[in-house]
Amino acid sequence: MNSEQKKVFNNEIEPFLDHNQNIYDSAKNFDIRSAQRWIFNRVVELGYNPKIHGKFDKFVNYNRLDNSPHKAERIGKKYQWIAYHEFMALVSDHFEFKGDSSYSNNEENYKGPWHPYIRDIDASFILQNDSHIKSSIKFSEWEKSHGKYDAWKKSKSDINWLKIYDDLPSPVNIIKIIDDNKREWLMLEGFVKWEEKTSPEYKKYDIPIREVWNMIKSYIVKKKDAKKFYIWAKKQDFMGRWMPESHVFYEIYLGEYPDSLAYDGIRNEYNVWIKPGWGNSELSIPVIVTDDSYLNEFTLDCSHRGGVSIKLPCRWLVNKMNLYHKYLDGRFYDKNGNLITICTNIFEENFPSAVLIDKQTVFNFLNKNNYVIFWTLLGEKQLIGGNHYREDFVGRLEISGIYTLDNKGKIYGENYSKFGK
Repeated sequence: MNSEQKKVFNNEIEPFLDHNQNIYDSAKNFDIRSAQRWIFNRVVELGYNPKIHGKFDKFVNYNRLDNSPHKAERIGKKYQWIAYHEFMALVSDHFEFKGDSSYSNNEENYKGPWHPYIRDIDASFILQNDSHIKSSIKFSEWEKSHGKYDAWKKSKSDINWLKIYDDLPSPVNIIKIIDDNKREWLMLEGFVKWEEKTSPEYKKYDIPIREVWNMIKSYIVKKKDAKKFYIWAKKQDFMGRWMPESHVFYEIYLGEYPDSLAYDGIRNEYNVWIKPGWGNSELSIPVIVTDDSYLNEFTLDCSHRGGVSIKLPCRWLVNKMNLYHKYLDGRFYDKNGNLITICTNIFEENFPSAVLIDKQTVFNFLNKNNYVIFWTLLGEKQLIGGNHYREDFVGRLEISGIYTLDNKGKIYGENYSKFGK
């Protein structure tokens, strides 16, 4: 390339190449280089100075080998975050949103910073612990009785213990929980687990121990479909979690659930009247998944170590039953101020881990509006820990079941188990 050609290239071609030396059409795509220049300039304007902050930034994570998000950040990076959010606000005010090309070629309307997701700190989440849960509800009597499992049967071999079915806790007493004030609750969604204690001379899971777990999920069905659904469900093996279920949301702030432009934009009518099943298990009867779940991992503000998940009643139930998220803490109340649903744990690994709803209130609601609630049971009896490679695997007991309420509010249903390797 001679000097004249180089001059033409520098003036007429190079400015229109991206970092991969491909032609960048600024008429079709936003020039990311202008964003980088703007952000750098804004960081300097905001006060970042390498003479002041450079030494700290160089050594703040000098001895850290991991890439965990829960660590002290460089001061320069914090300035970058501030500038980045200012820039994105300007872009959203002055440019047209085309949508996420990685998922769709169709243009979309811009509605807010939840799509694409660029928000970080949830100002509506101010919880520090589970004290509000502990002051609202206690299950110590239930834990001592129905919530207890201690049939480890040390006199039995592992494989014999695994094949025993009649020593398992009754699913009815897991679905219905009575608190210490004798108030009855129903589990909308939950997970309960029992583990054999490890001998004190070993660390936990260094040797095989026995474990039992139950996973409960619930669905609302129209009363006219209830009989057909129950007949179908009795024949199903729910192992594999192929039934529809809720999934956590993190793009939406806790205070925006369930009725907000943000929730509509991300989830809309998610989990309302959907059909269960994949493949051969598919059924035409629509169901409503009764729960939802908020996730916050605190990866940017590091206000908590780790993350938290709050189990919530689904949007359909909240709106149909006229419930209110009074304190933005996972508890929902009726118009008279009565506690109707509660998440049993947020920060702590409390037992059980579930979202509960007042039995009498939901029973009255279902009857009045011609709906029926069903619970699916999925569980296992197994060995965990130790050096159990596949060739040493002795098997496990798999449990499936279906339960519902009769016209007097009594839980009934059936379950079965199968032993397999």
